[in-house]
Amino acid sequence: MNIKEFSSFFHPQYKEILERHIKDCASQTNVNVIHETLEHTQKIALAGAKYIRPYLVYLMYNAQGGSDKKDIISFASGVEMFHLFCLVHDDIFDRGQMRRGIPTLHTQFAEPIAVLIGDLLLSWAHDEFSKYSEEGVLNNILAQMKNEVVIGEIMDVLLAKADYATHADIIKKTELKTAYYTFVRPMQEGVALAGGSFEKLKWCEEFGNALGMAFQLRDDMLDVVDTTGLKNKQMGDLQEGQQTLFTYAIQEFGTEAQKIELAKMYGTILSDEEIIVARQLFRDSGAIAYVAKCTNEYFDTAEKLLADWPFDMEWKKYIIDLLSSLREGFDEMSEPVT
Repeated sequence: MNIKEFSSFFHPQYKEILERHIKDCASQTNVNVIHETLEHTQKIALAGAKYIRPYLVYLMYNAQGGSDKKDIISFASGVEMFHLFCLVHDDIFDRGQMRRGIPTLHTQFAEPIAVLIGDLLLSWAHDEFSKYSEEGVLNNILAQMKNEVVIGEIMDVLLAKADYATHADIIKKTELKTAYYTFVRPMQEGVALAGGSFEKLKWCEEFGNALGMAFQLRDDMLDVVDTTGLKNKQMGDLQEGQQTLFTYAIQEFGTEAQKIELAKMYGTILSDEEIIVARQLFRDSGAIAYVAKCTNEYFDTAEKLLADWPFDMEWKKYIIDLLSSLREGFDEMSEPVT
C-alpha cells in the first residue's frame, strides 16, 4: 500500500477516532466558543493532511510482520494527533496565519485557547498511546519523540533570536524537529509494536534520519524557489525569521553586501518585489546550490541504506516509492529559476 492508498484507507478511520475525542470534550460544556474551537480544530486536522507519520508506523509495522490492523490504526491516529499538537504550538511560535488553507487557531480564538487546544490534542494522543502501555521499548521511543520535538522547538525559538547559527546547530534543530519525529520515531514505533529487534530499530534510526533530513531540506528549498504558491508561503522561513541552511550559507560564504541584504529582510514581511530580490540573493550567493548539495547527500545516504533493508521484502517497494516521490524533481527544483 503506497502513501496515497494509505491516506484513503486511513482518513475515515482517523476521522472517526478524532470525532470521538471531540464529542467527548464537547459533551462536557455548553459554551459555544469551546464548541466552535473544537469544530475548527477538526477542520484543520482533516484538511489536506499528508499522513506521512501514521503511514510510516503502518508500513513498518507490516514490514516487521505485525498482524493486528485495527490496533495499528488506533496507534497511528495517536501519532497524527501528536503531530497536530506540534503544528498548533508551532503556528503560535511562528506567528502563522494559515494552516492547510484554514486560519490558524490562535488567529481565530487567541493564543491562550490555541495553547490549550494543543495540550488537548497531546492528551488525546496519549490516550491512544496508553493502550500499549505494557510495551517498554515502545514507551521509551515515545518518550524520546516527545523530548526531542520539544527540545527542537526550543532550539528553533532560540536560534531565531540569534544573529548567527552554526551549521551544527541548524542540523541538530532539523533532526529533532523533523527527521526524528517525522521519520525515525514513527518507523521505530511500527517496528517495536510488531516486536522488532534492536538492530532493526537502529536501521530505522539511520535510514529515517537521512530521509527525514532530505525531506526537510527539500521543503526548505521549495519555500525558496517556488513561485506558484501563495505569497505568504514564498520565503516563509525568511519572513518568519527562521535560521536555515540558506541563511547559514550566506552568513558563512556570502559577501558583506549579501550579508547586509539578508539582515534587512530577515524576520520581516516582504513585498512581491522583495521576494524576488530575496530569491535572487539566495541564488547569487550560492545558498541554493549549497542546500541542494546537502540535500542530495542525505538522499544518497538513504538510498545506500536501503541495500541493507532488514524487513519483509514485499514492503520494501513502498519505502522505495516514498523515497523516489520525494527525490523526483528535486534537481529541477533546485536549478536556478527566474
